[in-house]
Amino acid sequence: MTYKDNTIYVVPNNVKRNILLDLNKEKLLDVKFISLNELMDKLVFTYDEKSVIYLTNKYNIKEEVALTYLNNLRYISDIKDENNLKLIEIKKELEDNNLLIFDTEINSYLKGKNIEVYGYDYIPKFYKKYLDDIGAKIIKKEYGNYTHDIYKFPFIDDEIEYVANKIIDLIESGVDINNIKITNIDKDYKEPIGRQQKTSVRLGPDIQAAGRSRQSGCIDRQREGQV
Repeated sequence: MTYKDNTIYVVPNNVKRNILLDLNKEKLLDVKFISLNELMDKLVFTYDEKSVIYLTNKYNIKEEVALTYLNNLRYISDIKDENNLKLIEIKKELEDNNLLIFDTEINSYLKGKNIEVYGYDYIPKFYKKYLDDIGAKIIKKEYGNYTHDIYKFPFIDDEIEYVANKIIDLIESGVDINNIKITNIDKDYKEPIGRQQKTSVRLGPDIQAAGRSRQSGCIDRQREGQV
């Protein structure tokens, strides 16, 4: 991705961190960051605690219902129809009481700047209308082309033993144990993992590689296919 001067990047926080790391390696650029939700708050409107309290008291509704109303208000138009008459009424009422927060400076701030939206899997049609109005460029999210090995084991104990030994290999090669994660473990693994902890390999933050004990050929046992 090529970074431009005088640009506002509309990105999630994780993408922002990656861009900042890249920018540290390049010349100094005038760039700003904002999330998509933050930008929409500025382009449409937002609200605060006073808005919520007003609705809960006026209509005798729970806070959760008031928040649902407020979040839906931005999606309605001022064209009256049977489906949104109540929301239009509430929106006007909040506006008349200065309980909706409008950013009157945002369009002036954005004028003359490049605006690029990146890192989002899905952007609602409603958001795209506002993004088009400010001339924002939506860049499709890039996905890495990864391949993974898939192993099949006849028994769950063999699977756990293989994973435990791979963890030891990673630690011995210098990988920080805090960067090693195991996912998709359900209750079926609890008992066999406990058995492994009591025998050859300990699974936990205090794994001791020196105490490793492997059964001959366990790594390659019943390995079937690669994808």
